[in-house]
Amino acid sequence: MIWAIENKPGITPPAPPVERSEKVAIIGSGPAGLAAAHTLAIRGYKPTILEAAPVAGGMMALGMPLYRMPRDMLKLDIDYIEKMGVTVKTGVSVGKDVTIEQLKADGFKAIIIATGVQQGTRMMIPGEELPGVYQGLEFLKEVNLGRKPAVGKKVSIVGGGNTALDAARTAWRLGAEVTIYYRRTQAEMPAAEEEIIAAEEEGVKIDYLTAPVEFTAGPDGRIASMKNIRMKLGEPDKSGRRRPEPQAGSEYTVATDMVILAIGLKADPDYAKGAKNLKLEKWDGPAVDKETAETSIPMFSRRAT
Repeated sequence: MIWAIENKPGITPPAPPVERSEKVAIIGSGPAGLAAAHTLAIRGYKPTILEAAPVAGGMMALGMPLYRMPRDMLKLDIDYIEKMGVTVKTGVSVGKDVTIEQLKADGFKAIIIATGVQQGTRMMIPGEELPGVYQGLEFLKEVNLGRKPAVGKKVSIVGGGNTALDAARTAWRLGAEVTIYYRRTQAEMPAAEEEIIAAEEEGVKIDYLTAPVEFTAGPDGRIASMKNIRMKLGEPDKSGRRRPEPQAGSEYTVATDMVILAIGLKADPDYAKGAKNLKLEKWDGPAVDKETAETSIPMFSRRAT
């Protein structure tokens, strides 16, 4: 890392074997968008990346905590890609500020949709809309953009993936007492084992085989408590993991100042607004040909999300 910081700024990208004039737009500046831009630049294109957030990097800048992704290293990579002739425009939301149809009219010969999955899924339980109930990535974005939310003394995390662990360890660093509530056991937890171990070593508690059923507000209208129910594992579901089943009469209530939901992600479909004939799949990503990655709009491809 030290060598890269000291030496990479002085590295000049090699000239491509041929320069191409065709305009290419990339929606999203996360790992997929940056990788696509880098590959195109090597081949002589000068693509334009359109990023809705005020900073480039996607989840590397907005979702990953500082202790996992040093921002100076990320900036070095983005700066290098820009030196290759790639243009990065932040604060441009495709579907709101500009549409795919407008990009086509502006002369872009290809568009790569690399928006990723940044929208949290809901639990559909009472109290989910209360102030103080956050989506995992929403919370991480707030912190990473310097808008540190007041976490209070007790923070409850719902979920067992890496986003849940990132949110838990971030809230702990902000001074909160943190408990993760996961509806299965550690054996089924999708988070990386080293993240689980690190979180527990830092003081994060994990309550397994439990799930919330209701969030309740206090006198100020904000989240104040969470009612949970104990679970047991039944037969395997479609994912191959044993299905969690609620145990009747096992409900219990815990006090909490903040709840962070990290139970799953899907694509934000805003990018598709105004796009003619663009078909979306179940989780709002574009439906693509399995062989060519081409969307339902001819000549426009989505290489990755």
